[in-house]
Amino acid sequence: MFAGPSFAAQDYLVPAGCPEEPAFWSAVRERSLSIRSSTVALDVAVVITATTAGELTGEVSVHGGAPRRLTAHACDDLTRALALVTALLIDAEPPVEASREPRSAMRPRLEAPADVRERSSDLSIGFGVGTTIGALPGRAIGFPIFLDGGAVGGPRYRLGALFAVRSAKLGVLDGPIQYVLASLHVEVCPWQIALGPLVASPCAAGDAGLLFADARRSGLVGATLTQYGWLAAGVAGHLRYEFFGDMFLEASAGATVPFLRNRFLFGPGEGEIYSTPPVTGDFSMAAGITIW
Repeated sequence: MFAGPSFAAQDYLVPAGCPEEPAFWSAVRERSLSIRSSTVALDVAVVITATTAGELTGEVSVHGGAPRRLTAHACDDLTRALALVTALLIDAEPPVEASREPRSAMRPRLEAPADVRERSSDLSIGFGVGTTIGALPGRAIGFPIFLDGGAVGGPRYRLGALFAVRSAKLGVLDGPIQYVLASLHVEVCPWQIALGPLVASPCAAGDAGLLFADARRSGLVGATLTQYGWLAAGVAGHLRYEFFGDMFLEASAGATVPFLRNRFLFGPGEGEIYSTPPVTGDFSMAAGITIW
């Protein structure tokens, strides 16, 4: 608790125009490791005041310890710095269970705001762009979209769809052959690995869908739209970085083994044939938001 009667009944006291308390706690959660798994009350007091020199002075006290003092010209910068100090202090001495810790007689313990209390589960949606190698002739552009949910820190499940396209004009063809993959995608991710601000998820994956080869504009005599089945299983991995509380960026890579080995007519004359290889791969970058 800070000294001074004006601070006696406050846990978060800042001038007008500074970030509000939920934004401060969101910044603390992004920088802390222990608060992500803690659902107990936190004894934290924050005070920001303006000085006569035109600067802002901020003080933070954790678990009733000595206050740490910082100064800055911008309140946003000062609040972020105080959030970092708070996260470091909490991680250095994680709070004990509230039921085993006596509450202060001077003021009630500060409970983490609802928006930073650890969720037991969540659901997010994401959309990405990448490349698919092997399923179609050459490298196809892929557009994955997915719903990702499950226990926070535990098993997670992903349901999505992949739409990949490839256009190739070969040899003396008058026009391109259009290749399209439309597939449903499912994943089971048994655990997550925290790597500082990043979270890695190894997963088992499966795909089921259709492949299309449309040669009607290629100039080939009798060319039609040909349909193939697509069924594959494999592994995938995701590396996620969360920011602004509920938003995230994610890099993903995967390898699959097709159960259906398709053969594509690749060109006229010599009858070149493209056959699906025994292993296919994909890589994508996605952005998304936690919606629950």
